Amino acid sequence: MCACRTISKVFCYLSPVGKGVEPFPLTEIRSFEINSTDQMWTKLEDVIKNIDKTCEIDIKFISDGAKQKNETRDEIITLLNEKSLKKGLPLIERLSRNTDKSCKIGLVFIVLGKNEKKDYILIARYPSEEGIVLKTTNQVEIVKDVFLKNSHRYKLAFFEDESLQGGFWKGKAIDKQINDSSNSKLISDYWIKDFLKCELELTENQGNKLLGRALRKILNDESTPESDKDVINSIASSAKLLNGKSKSISTFLKSLSISDENRNRIISALPSRAIAEQVFKFNSEIINGEYNLKAVYLNNGAIVMAPTDSFDKVFTMNRVDAETGEVNISTEGIVQKQTIRVK
Repeated sequence: MCACRTISKVFCYLSPVGKGVEPFPLTEIRSFEINSTDQMWTKLEDVIKNIDKTCEIDIKFISDGAKQKNETRDEIITLLNEKSLKKGLPLIERLSRNTDKSCKIGLVFIVLGKNEKKDYILIARYPSEEGIVLKTTNQVEIVKDVFLKNSHRYKLAFFEDESLQGGFWKGKAIDKQINDSSNSKLISDYWIKDFLKCELELTENQGNKLLGRALRKILNDESTPESDKDVINSIASSAKLLNGKSKSISTFLKSLSISDENRNRIISALPSRAIAEQVFKFNSEIINGEYNLKAVYLNNGAIVMAPTDSFDKVFTMNRVDAETGEVNISTEGIVQKQTIRVK
């Protein structure tokens, strides 16, 4: 784990479905503390270690008018101050009251710790799934209420700050369910909006990087048709026309003459579909920093590569044989460096 982040407490809660359930199943909430010798403690250390890499959704608490208050934040601050299993229960009850039957019960871990002078809290919800167990008698058994991190319903929130008084207004989140389909926003709103009482926050740097990574992800996907990869390359070039202008990724894509399939492919490649609706200032330099090179692989073993936005200026490609697809690629320049890459 990162040397600067240490875990001080880990609490575990069983969070039942409570939305629309009468009477509210308060007695079904179970809780206990995880010891540092438990395997789950080590597992959560790995989660904390990779938190800066895995949490790509920036969020901020929604302030209740001029009072600068947020109920969920208040409960988090109380828990950080007192660090007791009991003080975590209001958060779990809030989560349960916003969880409907489509989400099933969940196992929630709350991790409290320090990062030098900063306090942090991590809230992770592992959803209930069915699992298959292979027994030694060559029989299989279906087991209910298996809690999986890799499930598309796995959710996480992370907040870190130096001040327990004026801080802890911004954090990061993982919500895999929000990226499943066009209807997923309705399903997963309960995590970021209803439970945490947060909203998404996207800076210029983050927005452009996420768009660049999404384009690169599609190009690196072997299942993406070559014709669609050409479209993706043209999208990266088109982003230059918006330099300095503030738009959402969704609005940008709608302004282009591309198919709905390619538009949805790009939005689905983002960490969250909701990110596509956030407005930020476009910067093609940042986009190209993430999505940088266009490469053409020939059947003779040659690889032709150049910055995406200047590829067509650097290379001239002429079709030699339309039937076989054979092409002639040429360029002129001064050799500045040669390298040998071990494959």
